[in-house]
Parts: sequence; C-alpha cells; structure tokens
Amino acid sequence: MRGSGTVALGERLFRNLRCGACHPEAGREGEELPGPDLTHVGDKLRAGWVEGFLADPRAIRPWLEARMPVFGLSEAERRAVTAFLMTLRDRAAPPL
Repeated sequence: MRGSGTVALGERLFRNLRCGACHPEAGREGEELPGPDLTHVGDKLRAGWVEGFLADPRAIRPWLEARMPVFGLSEAERRAVTAFLMTLRDRAAPPL
C-alpha cells in the first residue's frame, strides 16, 4: 500500500469528484444510488484492476443506464483514488 499521504489525497479526490453522489458509502447502503456500493471494495477487487478502470471506465453492467464518467485523472490521481478505495475493507476478512 502506498503512503498515507497518497490515501489522504485519494480520499480528497473521492470527495471533491462527488463519487458519493453515485456510490453509497458506509451507513447509506439503503439509498437507491446508480453506482455500486464501495463499502468493501478493497476486499472484492484488485488495485490494478481498479486503477485501470479509472483510466478507462467501460460498461460492466450493460443493463444499467448509469455509466461511470471519465474524469480524466492523471496517473498519480488514479493511484491515489485507488489507494483510498483499497482501504475500504472489512478488517476481519483475509486479504486478496
């Protein structure tokens, strides 16, 4: 995992880009939002895949109308957001 400064930058980017407007965060699971729940994304996905998806978002669930926007993040910004997302995990679950 990258340094905590990278994680903090990723969290700031996540908030500034308003990712929570589409993705439910912990405590908001019951809300109907178009994006998938990211609460435990660090348990479900590999960092390389997440970073690649942020670089080139494509339809994963074609039946959904909502699509991930292309934010045009720099490589450093993608790494930072990915580092933050990888911290969203169940601490009791074994690592991937």
